[in-house]
Amino acid sequence: MHFKDLLTVGQISEKLNIPDWIILDLFEAKKVDKLSYPELCRRRRELDFDKLYDLHFNQRLSLNEIHRQFGHSPLYTKKVFKEKGLSHLGFINQNSKES
Repeated sequence: MHFKDLLTVGQISEKLNIPDWIILDLFEAKKVDKLSYPELCRRRRELDFDKLYDLHFNQRLSLNEIHRQFGHSPLYTKKVFKEKGLSHLGFINQNSKES
């Protein structure tokens, strides 16, 4: 769960309904180095890039539309693109749709 789903120890604890110290003890007993929070976040952004790229650049959804429909905040989406050297599209009026 930690490496595959990129969940923090706290998230794993909540999902499995067991105390986080048990998970930490298990990691230590198995000599597993847990990922740092910044590394988990970086890996999540890496996984989200293709989806966000498609939504924004191919399907032409605004950052606000992506947020409303998929839950990724505009700041998060901008950061994902920035890490790949991209700038988001600047829509003049994000509330109206043109056909």
